[in-house]
Amino acid sequence: MSIEELAGYNVELVELEELKGQILTSVDVEKDGICFCTTHGKKYYLYHQQDCCEVVNIESVDGDVENLTNEPIIVALERSVEDSNAKIDSGTYQWYVFATLKGTVVIRFHGTSNGCYGETASLFTIK
Repeated sequence: MSIEELAGYNVELVELEELKGQILTSVDVEKDGICFCTTHGKKYYLYHQQDCCEVVNIESVDGDVENLTNEPIIVALERSVEDSNAKIDSGTYQWYVFATLKGTVVIRFHGTSNGCYGETASLFTIK
């Protein structure tokens, strides 16, 4: 299922820490988010639920996402900073760092809005 297809589902916001200890079978990167599938059949979606007057997309993925599969996730953390050069009213850079014993992957999101909306990605699963 793609990120776009989630619109019709009842999704639940979960903490990033929930990925720690999970063993992923696949990691699918799309323009606006990432799907993580686990060995237990659970799917997690790291994306931003878009609203009016905002855009949040993945700008870069550093590292090989295959390093996140078939080993337990030992690091799952997030950092955000304001984008002082945003071309509209507000902007945010957000980095997600994931690691297993095989390697580390850093995913950078960038969000902009008119200042009235959120600009960061979050981790969801289907209820």
